[in-house]
Amino acid sequence: ETAVMGVENNSTIVLQKTEWIRDDIYEVDDEEDETKLDSIDTIILCTGYHQQFDMLQQREQSWVGVEKTATFPVPSDWKMEENTITPLVGEVAPPSEARYYDSLVAHRDVYRGLLVENPKMMFLRHEHDDYPILNTDVMAWLLLQFCTGNRDIPTPSEMRRQNIEQGLYEMKHFPSYRLSADANYADAYKAAAEEEDPDWELAAESEEDFFRYDFRIMARNMQEASYPVCIGTQEELNEKGAKLYEYALLSMAHRANATADTTFRDVDDSHKFISIFTGTEAVPLKKPWLEMDENGDDQLV
Repeated sequence: ETAVMGVENNSTIVLQKTEWIRDDIYEVDDEEDETKLDSIDTIILCTGYHQQFDMLQQREQSWVGVEKTATFPVPSDWKMEENTITPLVGEVAPPSEARYYDSLVAHRDVYRGLLVENPKMMFLRHEHDDYPILNTDVMAWLLLQFCTGNRDIPTPSEMRRQNIEQGLYEMKHFPSYRLSADANYADAYKAAAEEEDPDWELAAESEEDFFRYDFRIMARNMQEASYPVCIGTQEELNEKGAKLYEYALLSMAHRANATADTTFRDVDDSHKFISIFTGTEAVPLKKPWLEMDENGDDQLV
């Protein structure tokens, strides 16, 4: 692999080939010449599916690795709204601190993709997006609004306040999230579910509601980003948003049910995959995806 060895004259990157030894240990290959990239003024870092931020200064990655332990305060008078799990567990006293983990806030120190303490550092997405490709595009538009000054960047205290408010809202309305955020609530449900809901069906229903909420958050971000598509608001999806949500459920079901011989593309209900813009139905493939080769589009449909 090639590693960055240093920078010269503020615009020249020095590269050197390395040899892997073990784990994360590499040694420089002294037999290979250095490579220099001149006149570099912008670097775009593509970290891939395995998120890794070691290239950042410590203050820019202070939020990394704490997503499972970071908490937010819960007011003493906070109360959860009644839901399908309430008959099983009753009213469980709220904790003084709840975990952000599994919240769509995702990271305490990141707000709408902005690092709270240094909002010039921006992140396109986080791992809790359930519909990542579209979410990433929407976030790109939203960050552009911040960059161009079309949308004001809140103060750090305001960003943290809004993150806390969102965490409290999610815990109030979605039992599936509170099961992650509040250990006492999770223990109460586990105890009651042994007899009343052994397959955790009620929790699964709530998880589906939370999945729909992810699209409502995307709708909010679309509005704030002046995105050219509207799927509703944070409070409610419109007709287009509801269709997108159903499309996503269908897509996830096919991905979950793929076998060793099939892919999510090999479906027998392609007519259910309908464009939310034109209403056009998808056309079924002529043969299994894995049996296709590069000999032309005539094999496809």
